[in-house]
Amino acid sequence: MKTRAFTLVSTLITILLILGLAVFFMAGTGQMKGRKDGLGKTIPGRARARALDTECTSHLSQIRQGIQIYTTMGEDPNPDSLKALRLGSEFEACPIGKEPYEYDSATGKVKCVHEGHEEY
Repeated sequence: MKTRAFTLVSTLITILLILGLAVFFMAGTGQMKGRKDGLGKTIPGRARARALDTECTSHLSQIRQGIQIYTTMGEDPNPDSLKALRLGSEFEACPIGKEPYEYDSATGKVKCVHEGHEEY
């Protein structure tokens, strides 16, 4: 009775294919458009940077909603600082560069100062 088993050659070919795919995904490609902040040079790094971008937009959205609630519930037009909203310390800075968000208490506007997040 003949049994078929993996040979050394087929095992080596499999390992080489896996290594080739790993090199392709981990190496930076020249065709990818760069970010302003220089992050995300590899495919996994780019995915991580996009996730942090999404986290930043989510933080800003929640801060803006907190300001809205603060102005409708309180007597003050706008909070003096972001700490007055009591959202937590993770909502006071950008998750990528850890730069504190800029908040103007006169207008109630908040924005991220991280490079590439100007439109948030």
